[in-house]
Amino acid sequence: MYLSSCDSIAAMWGGESHRDLVLFFLVLTPNILIIAVMMAWPITAVEVRRNRVPWQHWVVLILTTLLLPQLKDMGPRWPLLTYLPNPFVRFPVFSFWPINAFFVFLPGLVACIAILAHRRLSSYVLLIGGAIYILLWLVIIIFMNSGNMA
Repeated sequence: MYLSSCDSIAAMWGGESHRDLVLFFLVLTPNILIIAVMMAWPITAVEVRRNRVPWQHWVVLILTTLLLPQLKDMGPRWPLLTYLPNPFVRFPVFSFWPINAFFVFLPGLVACIAILAHRRLSSYVLLIGGAIYILLWLVIIIFMNSGNMA
């Protein structure tokens, strides 16, 4: 199932030679956010010992962590995401593409909000992970999928 969707994306984007590039983006995009969240937890634990961490930062960190299982259901079948648990609540699928785009970008947007709550290293890690996630999704949507959200 997954390989056929990659082949169709690669065929739309320019043939078989770009299949490896498509696979690279499909693997990197969700995993960059997962790695950023995994790095933010221990950094926040160290920051708690030194300084007080505001509750808003904890809310953003927990919400981003709870949104990670949603990555399993978004977009094409993500490779190497079988280690994530099944989502607690599945996002609805709408025929109006801006709403679908919002749900695809939501984990990255929540991660980027961390910088507004707490200006420390863990927030910067979440900001960078969320920004790269959003940027790579835009690359996938615009360049590799011919601008189609479906």
